[in-house]
Amino acid sequence: MNHPKYAIMLGDNLQSDIEPAQKLGLAGIWLNKSLTLSDTGIKSDNEISKLKELLDLL
Repeated sequence: MNHPKYAIMLGDNLQSDIEPAQKLGLAGIWLNKSLTLSDTGIKSDNEISKLKELLDLL
């Protein structure tokens, strides 16, 4: 199970959390608590606003 497809990165910053994880082959899940729109051009694999929503993705 040492393969990136079996791992996720949950983070609240697209640039410092999600983008680097995706470059390594991990799925990036953006924890967007404030429901802000992103102007970075970085696309997360999934987006949630509350941690309890993570269970639905796993």
